[in-house]
Amino acid sequence: MGTVAVAAPAVAASACPACYGLSGLGDGVYAEQADPAYPPMIAAAQERIAAFYGGRENRPRVLICATGACYRRIGEGGEKGQALTSGVARASR
Repeated sequence: MGTVAVAAPAVAASACPACYGLSGLGDGVYAEQADPAYPPMIAAAQERIAAFYGGRENRPRVLICATGACYRRIGEGGEKGQALTSGVARASR
């Protein structure tokens, strides 16, 4: 994982969130710190996905950074979010 951590820290962070200082909040959500705003935010996102796609085929991990330091640790690319699958990253800016 050492090479992956250097080349693609976001991929490494999704494989081992605890290695990057993120704690499990349940249901595949990992965050730098717990916040009561996260569960409704995640639920709303899941509802939008279901409405648009008719559901999901997998359960992705969601990584939430609340500070710039955390964001830099996991690869800071300037994007608002990344979808990582099959080694391919797609970012929205």
